[in-house]
Amino acid sequence: MRLSLVLASLALAACNAPLVGGECIGGFVQRGSDCVEIHTGDETTSTGGTGGAGGSGTTTTSVAGTGGSGGSGCGALVACGGTCVDVSNDPFHCGDCGTVCTSGQCNGGVCEGGLAGHVVALGFDYRSVAPGTAPAKLFGNAAFLPPHIPLRAVDFRGFTDLATATHIQDLLTTEGAARGRAIQLTHASSSGSVLQWLDIKKTDLFVLTIPTGGHADAVGLIANQWAPKLEEFGKSGGVVVILVGANVPDLMGAVLASSNLVPNLTCGGMGAGPFTVTSFLDSLTAGIPSPFVTQAPSVELSFGGSPTPTLSLPVVDTISQPIALHLVIPPGQSTP
Repeated sequence: MRLSLVLASLALAACNAPLVGGECIGGFVQRGSDCVEIHTGDETTSTGGTGGAGGSGTTTTSVAGTGGSGGSGCGALVACGGTCVDVSNDPFHCGDCGTVCTSGQCNGGVCEGGLAGHVVALGFDYRSVAPGTAPAKLFGNAAFLPPHIPLRAVDFRGFTDLATATHIQDLLTTEGAARGRAIQLTHASSSGSVLQWLDIKKTDLFVLTIPTGGHADAVGLIANQWAPKLEEFGKSGGVVVILVGANVPDLMGAVLASSNLVPNLTCGGMGAGPFTVTSFLDSLTAGIPSPFVTQAPSVELSFGGSPTPTLSLPVVDTISQPIALHLVIPPGQSTP
């Protein structure tokens, strides 16, 4: 199901010309072997993990544990954690500092034997989810499926009020801290910028935040425009998390229908707890108690199909209707 999520309005245009004397000139930042333009419409924040201190390179944000990249006399190589590396074939810095190829194979800056992509839909209304609760941990388990350090996350706030977006950002930050994971979060402010960010070389996680405004037709049209890039992102190992929300089924329904990442998935009726974990082998449910209750409203995910080896319904409500869906996309394969 091709997710409808809009990422930060930072349309980064790669360019080698602004690289002078081994450093990017003002208004540009180094990404791998290129200098890319900084657009002020995008807002990127970062939080530290438990790794060592960041390097002294020319990145706009320094995230603990990753080391800097930039002007340190490396010439055509890239400085990662104080060491000059060739990001075209280094399996620990493949394409960029911190991108680790679990296969141990990096070719042309791309990991071979790629990672699986994931699409996760969660039916809890995250406007009301408290940190540290089971729904918050479900969100954290989904968000931190990618192994990249730092986690490069993008969310779209075009249909969401600031209070909702800020609360979800706080949940993500809290879950990252609990795991010792650093996060680089970019807020997409336009639908067009999403197309720029849905690139596995830039982004690991795309979060579709609960729509709290807008017309269903307009939301659906934008989701349809994102669909091809969302599918490509998932096939390349990206993770898309859809926070459905309980009070806006018409808007989220338009997103689900138009993006088509998970065919036959729609919003159903209001869910009711206690909620039960149906698969303890699913990475989504690690550390989740069963049964559990929550004060947050929920909505059932109406799915016109049956679980498969790559699609699970790991959490259900009191009448066995799914509240969470997890689709795994094997490397290079299309969504069903």
